Amino acid sequence: MAQGALDMGAPLHQHFSKIIPEAGTVLLPLFYGATPDEIHAVWDGPAGDALNAMIEKKLRVKVIGRWFDLGYGTVFTTQKQLNVPEDMDGMKMRVPGGAANMQRYSTFGANPVSIPLSDVPQALQRGTVDGICSTQETVRSAKLWESGISYAFEDRQAYLQYVPMISLAAWNKYPEDIQTMIVDTWEDMIDDVRSVAMDRQMAARQIGAENGVTTIDPAPEDLARMRDKLMAGQAQVVDELGIALTSLPWFRQNWPSFANT
Repeated sequence: MAQGALDMGAPLHQHFSKIIPEAGTVLLPLFYGATPDEIHAVWDGPAGDALNAMIEKKLRVKVIGRWFDLGYGTVFTTQKQLNVPEDMDGMKMRVPGGAANMQRYSTFGANPVSIPLSDVPQALQRGTVDGICSTQETVRSAKLWESGISYAFEDRQAYLQYVPMISLAAWNKYPEDIQTMIVDTWEDMIDDVRSVAMDRQMAARQIGAENGVTTIDPAPEDLARMRDKLMAGQAQVVDELGIALTSLPWFRQNWPSFANT
């Protein structure tokens, strides 16, 4: 998109976090266990505006509105049912790359492994990994229960969202009234889009259950305990990601736990 090869796209934050380190903020321990409403309250406001401005400047794009949801990153396992996050101790888990993800699973006591998504079914079948971090919808679409997935653990460890954007090369060709129509139309539909995304994840969870996947919802106190453990390592993650705290002043003003890092 920055090169003008594509006019429009909606990447996840981790797809461009190497270019914009602050995009990795969405995966910090700060958000572990948060509800969708809590996530939206942060990123639909000044924090999201600041990050969008950085995305627009560095990628030469126009972010056309609020982000739309994919859903929670969920832990799926083959042989072992998880009831608390510490149950991952010693397990080999396929996780997306990135300092925040690696720190999270190391704190769980798991051994994080990086494997291409296309190789996941075979890795599960061979026992190369004991489980994966994915979403209910991804597991449904790939029918990963056929590769051995038997359990899911909904610990709300990361809430994934797409950023809707148009390349400036394309955006600047539109007259002002068309630009306004695009932005207004997106704003009119985004709440419904988010609702559909949540419905899809819940439907996928039900389909998984029909195919033998048992989903566990951990107790709030267990999530709070693990969040405290994760927060102890947040400063290191911020440093490894190269996040400039001064570029997101909203966090320092409104989240003391973030400012303390």
